Amino acid sequence: MTPEELVGFHNHYCSIQELLTLSLPKYVEYLYIPSDKFEIRDRKLLKSATLDLPTQLSEKVYGVIIKFLPKNLQIHYKIKVKRTPTYIELVKEKTYVNNQGIDKIIEQLFEKAEQVLYPLQISVKNNGGLDRIINHEQISHRWKSDCFPKLKEYYQSETTDQILKQMDQAYADLNRKKDLFDRNLFYKLFFLPVYKGYPQFMKKIFWKFIFQDYRSRQDMKQNLN
Repeated sequence: MTPEELVGFHNHYCSIQELLTLSLPKYVEYLYIPSDKFEIRDRKLLKSATLDLPTQLSEKVYGVIIKFLPKNLQIHYKIKVKRTPTYIELVKEKTYVNNQGIDKIIEQLFEKAEQVLYPLQISVKNNGGLDRIINHEQISHRWKSDCFPKLKEYYQSETTDQILKQMDQAYADLNRKKDLFDRNLFYKLFFLPVYKGYPQFMKKIFWKFIFQDYRSRQDMKQNLN
């Protein structure tokens, strides 16, 4: 409503001592406005204490930057996210370390093995948490039929054999290894179970993040909090 419309409507229904003018400000205890205008405004205000899970179709690209201090180490990559009413599809692009392509043997092994995951289709719970991997069978087939034989032939050492054995077990049934996604900072944040009711319109929660430093994957033990 324009100021003229608001003042005109109010003055039409108020008592004489409540009359307003456009030029002189005046305090009144009650302001009369059209019911339809009030309902439109009321719908725009935050009236629900529940955060609803998005269900509309959308496509976004997220950039992820992770800095390890004081090592002066930075990792970055992009993830394309397609949201549908029934699942979320993710595609992760190449990983860069200090703006350069990865060059360490173990890192390259992880990078090649990781690409088998994508496209990754995930169903989520009502609160936004990760529920299950929908296309786990297709991922397992890609790993078994193509990626695993090539990596096993190319990387031949006791260390890589051990790593590939662990990966083979994980890819055999990803839904039993969903906790592995918690080691990825993006997945941990993106699938936080925050879509629920907040009676006081706010809530404080402390989350612990554990993920591996690329430079320490050789021993596969060192985790950073």
